[in-house]
Amino acid sequence: MAKTILVTGSSRGLGFAIAKELSFAGFNVVLIARDEKLLQKAMSELNPNLKHNYLCYDLTKKDVVKVLDKFLQEKNIVTSIIKYKYFIITIF
Repeated sequence: MAKTILVTGSSRGLGFAIAKELSFAGFNVVLIARDEKLLQKAMSELNPNLKHNYLCYDLTKKDVVKVLDKFLQEKNIVTSIIKYKYFIITIF
């Protein structure tokens, strides 16, 4: 069973490049970004043989972060998180 990794800022740029590489390396990926159209486009470029999802959230808003945290704890599907912002990559 493939591990699932959540990647923030993953609808374009470096965040998307990281998510795409992870998908073709055999990981299920959950994309998070603010623009749903860009998220849908990014999803179409991931490895089609695995299960990927996206969440359209603005993580700069505290209430959204709380909702996301609760969702992730309840679903218990994400094994790692990659937070990309301004060239800082954090893996949890």
